[in-house]
Amino acid sequence: ERFIASTKAYNTLVNVDQRKVYDESRGSYDPILSDFSVSLTWFNYDKLVADSSAVWVIQVYDDLDASSKYFAQQWDGVAGSDLAELGGIKFGRVNARRDRDLLNRLPMRTRTFPTVMLFTRDTMPSIFSLADTSTKALRKWVIAETPFAQGGGSGNAYKLVIESPD
Repeated sequence: ERFIASTKAYNTLVNVDQRKVYDESRGSYDPILSDFSVSLTWFNYDKLVADSSAVWVIQVYDDLDASSKYFAQQWDGVAGSDLAELGGIKFGRVNARRDRDLLNRLPMRTRTFPTVMLFTRDTMPSIFSLADTSTKALRKWVIAETPFAQGGGSGNAYKLVIESPD
């Protein structure tokens, strides 16, 4: 147990970004993890998002922000739902603290965290209102803002959008 704690401390100290977060948070740093979305970085953004014709829902978050921590469960509730599997919608996340350079490449500037945007290569981004951060509200917004919900889709994705529960 002591070895694991020592290894974690060593890894934090040798990683410049983790050490900065540790120093800023006075040691109470817990990363916000997601099992259902892609971690987007400066290095993979073009290949995964910019060069893709897929519908992307991207969350920009900060590990030290209380609202981002609270929203993580709602995000995973939607990113891990049938929207990704049947609807072909891609879910990605940008850690604003770790990937600051990527923030300038996103289609819209982020000023608050979390920020959630939905877009394709050919559409202007839509921003999710944080007035209601429930899983139900986020899911309903994703469905309403997805281009095939507006009459252009086919197959499972179109069926999913039309028949989605409120």
